[in-house]
Amino acid sequence: MKLSDGTQNFWSQMRGYALSSALTIAIAFHFYGWKIASIIALFLFVCFIWLLSDIKEKLIRTQPDLFNYETTTIEDYPLLNFNWFQNQTDQLKLLGFVQIMDYKIPQSPGFARCFAHPVNYCYAEVNEVFKATGESLDLLQNQKHVRFISFLSDLKLSDEIRSQSKSISDRI
Repeated sequence: MKLSDGTQNFWSQMRGYALSSALTIAIAFHFYGWKIASIIALFLFVCFIWLLSDIKEKLIRTQPDLFNYETTTIEDYPLLNFNWFQNQTDQLKLLGFVQIMDYKIPQSPGFARCFAHPVNYCYAEVNEVFKATGESLDLLQNQKHVRFISFLSDLKLSDEIRSQSKSISDRI
């Protein structure tokens, strides 16, 4: 499995920190004895904990505040599994969902349709993701993507909606 550039960079920095810390402790032990080496090791451990907490903050800071949703049409995706997509749309409409929009995210090769349920205060999404070659990942993995999402602390969906769902999440 190939790791992303960011993950490779993270582990490279961790390896460098561990090696330089071990070398520093070994040199301190050799020249100053175990007491000074222990104090240096404790200091380096505290620095390591601070480093990890700082990394978390930096990772969170790199996430975008807003996602760019671009409206699109189903005709722009000739390789889309149109029959399945239309079937899911019809089923959601029968459950009381209202179609909001068709969209894509520029960073992700795929097509999605968003729905809202005016009574249950939840959202549903039907999407299909494509490989760089244009092939659907659904065809390759035999997976379908339908999600029901609620921004409420208590997700209450009817049993009929729950039985249709492949993925239900509660986002607070």
